[in-house]
Amino acid sequence: NDLVGINVSFVMFVAGLLLRRRPKFHKRLMLFGTIGMVGPAIARWPFAFIANNPPLVGILMQLLGILVLAFDLLTTRRIHRATWIGVVTLILVPAIAIPLSAAPFWLNFLVSLKHFLTQF
Repeated sequence: NDLVGINVSFVMFVAGLLLRRRPKFHKRLMLFGTIGMVGPAIARWPFAFIANNPPLVGILMQLLGILVLAFDLLTTRRIHRATWIGVVTLILVPAIAIPLSAAPFWLNFLVSLKHFLTQF
């Protein structure tokens, strides 16, 4: 799950860097790339209700995306295309990563990757 999220965040960062001459796209893509990386940090918050309820981490991350959406509506009265991309991505990553994490080919891939990385 985290491996998929990290890669999607990386893609958002790269897209943000490539679009740095378009400030509205750049700042939103960089922000959503950052939001995509805060899941492990949220999971470590010192609140038992978060530690005992892992899906709450994803909900909090999506709430951050909704706050960006609200910012767009309040400041420009429309939702920027990069915000739509970020919000949809925050929704799709868990919808893809959770079923993928139980797939045998994915588990085999992760075992192979761990074996390869521990050789060094």
